[in-house]
Amino acid sequence: MAHKAGTAISGSTPLKIAMTQQRLLYLILANDIAPSRAQEYRNWCTRHNVPWTILFPQAELGHLIGKTSRSAIGLSAPQFRDLIAPAATFFTTLHTALSSAALSYDQPIPSLV
Repeated sequence: MAHKAGTAISGSTPLKIAMTQQRLLYLILANDIAPSRAQEYRNWCTRHNVPWTILFPQAELGHLIGKTSRSAIGLSAPQFRDLIAPAATFFTTLHTALSSAALSYDQPIPSLV
């Protein structure tokens, strides 16, 4: 939906431009991107006060917007940010709780997404 509405931004350069123009309201990072790329995106978000989350592998993140794999997707419309943010917070909290429980039982927890 966000892509069809023209409010989903992907690609390193378009994301950086949107951030510097203060059009980016939320960033979704793929859970399988290179650590250095993830750190670069997180630094951008910190610098520009943009909330972010980590969800889905690159292939699925790209599929969500009808493209090939994507390392990150930015949202520039408040209505889509408001839909994604609570769900992302829930999944992050759930994953943290399950990871803690798995550590208690000395068992690895698979990625939720």
